[in-house]
Amino acid sequence: LSTAIALSYAIQSPKMFKSDTLLAPVQVKNKGAYSALGQFGGLARMVGAEIPSDSNVEHVIATLESRKFLARFIKDEKLMKELFEENWDVGNQAWSIDPPPSEQSAIRALKSKLSVDLERRSGLITLSVDWSNTQMATKVANQIVKQLNGQLRDQAIADSKKRIGYLEQELAKTTLQDMRAVLYNLLESEN
Repeated sequence: LSTAIALSYAIQSPKMFKSDTLLAPVQVKNKGAYSALGQFGGLARMVGAEIPSDSNVEHVIATLESRKFLARFIKDEKLMKELFEENWDVGNQAWSIDPPPSEQSAIRALKSKLSVDLERRSGLITLSVDWSNTQMATKVANQIVKQLNGQLRDQAIADSKKRIGYLEQELAKTTLQDMRAVLYNLLESEN
């Protein structure tokens, strides 16, 4: 009886495919300039400079799990029909339910198909996408990585421009030679 129940469940349950992607967050390269900050710790804190951690793993995971990122991803990839395929009438090219699925329900549906795991020792992140279609699982995993890379790159460029502007302002204001040396080192590391 147990074997029959297990067999009928296996036959009737929907097939799910899993696509795994391994992410390696970028490591900070400019440690020389930040070591200069360590020598002038008090001075560095006065200008608002922070000594960064070795990687941005937490930032990558937070971005992957953020509602803003997922909402933009769903919109850019036009995933509403795929996320709610049982509610999409292909013949009429319209939703079979009223009201149609909301952005919030789409985010929840996509989050249920994603899992993000961090390997603490190596710092590598595994992104898994579970989907009923193997091509869709692969496409979603690859496109998430592509969009994540683009967003993080754009954000890093914007942050760097802000820091350069701030450092140039502080450099124009200060007359202390030691402080100028620290600011020049920081400015050089941002370029």
